[in-house]
Amino acid sequence: AASAFGRIPTHILSHLPIYLGRSAVASDEHSIPFPGPTVLSDPENGSLNITHEASAPFHPEEITAMLLKYIAKFTETQDCVITVPPTFTQSQRQAMLDAAKLAQLNVIGLLDTNLAAPLWYGLERIRPLLLETPNATTDAPAAAAATGDRRCVVFADMGGIHTGLTLVGYDPIPAKKGKDKDKGHLAKMEILAAELDDNLGGHHMDEAIVAHLVGLLHARVAPAET
Repeated sequence: AASAFGRIPTHILSHLPIYLGRSAVASDEHSIPFPGPTVLSDPENGSLNITHEASAPFHPEEITAMLLKYIAKFTETQDCVITVPPTFTQSQRQAMLDAAKLAQLNVIGLLDTNLAAPLWYGLERIRPLLLETPNATTDAPAAAAATGDRRCVVFADMGGIHTGLTLVGYDPIPAKKGKDKDKGHLAKMEILAAELDDNLGGHHMDEAIVAHLVGLLHARVAPAET
């Protein structure tokens, strides 16, 4: 999409999530002064219509379904968990589910983006974390569980429409005797703090950069015109 923007800008739609599940978009939410698809309210369906040039209009859910269907081609299952911004309203979450249904996906659940990274980190990296505990011994996971050592990790997530910070604590699960001994390599996760700024994301940075460049251009052109 980035490479095609210079050739066919009216065909490129960015920051799609901001249009999901909404019937109107404020003028300042799509203010980058470049040509692009037209986004208009569709009162009859309580949604938005997105169109470019003479094409038929699409709803955001339809475009999202096309994207999900394309991604699904690279998997071996139709079952999925979809991440969404924590600020998504119920109508936006339902719109994502509707898009997944159009893509013929079986959605097990929706997961907030600020939880996705901590969950993955806990599943994939928790053993190295425990091995690095200050009280590590030959049986580091068991030692960490016995002493109650908690490892805290801060996750920073910058997306297209928001930036979030999440502080997570991982507590080792005490090892059990017998076949459950390996459970000492796991941990339970606790969200200690979370903060989200939905006015700071890639979209907002784009707008700020464009506004700055336009200001520089006006400053150079205005004196010449006078």
